[in-house]
Amino acid sequence: MFRLENFKELSDLEKKIFYEVISSEYGVSQNEIAEMARRFKTTEEKVEDIILKLELDGYFGSNSTDYN
Repeated sequence: MFRLENFKELSDLEKKIFYEVISSEYGVSQNEIAEMARRFKTTEEKVEDIILKLELDGYFGSNSTDYN
């Protein structure tokens, strides 16, 4: 289950990345992170930081991300 009670407080970029991660059946790969960075006109590091923040804040519940 995803934690959504504070979802409205996320930035637009955080929301876009959240949707990308939860729509991926097996988590996100480094290639997918690079693709998100390109599409959202940001850096891979920023995407990784946002994914980590969302994960630590409990937005992914039992889902895990795969950075390999």
